[in-house]
Amino acid sequence: MATLNLGPVDELIAVRQAQHGGGRGAPPIHPDGTREGQALNRAIVVMTSATLQAYCEDVFFELSQIKLNLNAAQMESYRTLYSQWGNPSKENTRKHFQRMGAIDILSGLSWQRCNNATVLKNLDRINQLRNQIAHGRQNLSLAGRNYSLSLAKARDHRNFVFQFGQRFENHARRVLGLPVAP
Repeated sequence: MATLNLGPVDELIAVRQAQHGGGRGAPPIHPDGTREGQALNRAIVVMTSATLQAYCEDVFFELSQIKLNLNAAQMESYRTLYSQWGNPSKENTRKHFQRMGAIDILSGLSWQRCNNATVLKNLDRINQLRNQIAHGRQNLSLAGRNYSLSLAKARDHRNFVFQFGQRFENHARRVLGLPVAP
């Protein structure tokens, strides 16, 4: 079973929290106009997205090997076909799993207090933020509105990815008609 390792994200969160002490109120503003901790909040989002991408790739390749009954040599060759995975957007994730016959691998994925529409919205939000940060955008926005990325919001993105990781592989197994992992 694929493993979602959020250890590096948690380390960044701990460093960020230690920096500001977790106290109430906005962190101080630097002379350049950025807030203390802003770079770490952004790093948390980028690392969360990268971790999600690695996890989705691992699930894809693990289930591909089972579904296609590939031996080790075949699997090594198969992996080279998909060297350009891309960000873990809902579109990229769907596209890759379509190669195994899943029309929409994300359809129906939900959990308590997070329906499928919210799952898709959160995947989209993390991907949008990751792209804006990675491409040097100073002012972040979502749905055409300014978005202030606080530690609490960065932590919310991490927690969503954790919940996604708890459910996605077995959801994908069911969609693909494979046995659910224990």
